[in-house]
Amino acid sequence: PDTLMWMDLSAIQGTAVNELQLPDSVTSLTGILGDSALESLIFPSKMTHIPEYLFKDSGSLKTVVLHDRVNSIGESAFCGCTKLSNIDIPESVIIIGKSAFESCSSITDLSIPSSVETIEESAFSGAGITSLVLNEGLKSIGGLAFMSCPIQGELIIPHSVSSIGNYAFTPFNKRFEDECAGCWVDVAITTNKALNCK
Repeated sequence: PDTLMWMDLSAIQGTAVNELQLPDSVTSLTGILGDSALESLIFPSKMTHIPEYLFKDSGSLKTVVLHDRVNSIGESAFCGCTKLSNIDIPESVIIIGKSAFESCSSITDLSIPSSVETIEESAFSGAGITSLVLNEGLKSIGGLAFMSCPIQGELIIPHSVSSIGNYAFTPFNKRFEDECAGCWVDVAITTNKALNCK
């Protein structure tokens, strides 16, 4: 109903509901979806924040549609959603929280929009990202942010980045070329040097 303003997602735990489109009147979601049959979710257009742990370990979730009012994605919001493959981060997002997409192994192509200023610690650690685009506007990349992601080809650190945490890009089974071995990102920041992953 259009009068619905709040929902606790645990209400659909254990049900056969596999697709959910919430009315635009909803401004707040709480609870933890956890183990459920939900595969697809369209967020209401008035939501500005994806709450912490909301979809943690939701093993069936494949597709999420975020509208362009969302400005932050909370800690571990989608952590462990191993089937999640279709996620477009809208241009409105400023902060991607700690472990927000950690272990999302089905996410392979990712473009971080220019609105994002902060990617917190372990945000995409263990994700299946092979192609990553970071845009100007990004300021901070937390430690372990992309650790163990099988990134291939060329990765360009934008001029706008002022800090990168420890092991942010440490690859799982490959290394950066010699001059960037161990991901000495100081060089990349000052020269806008591309990091070439092998």
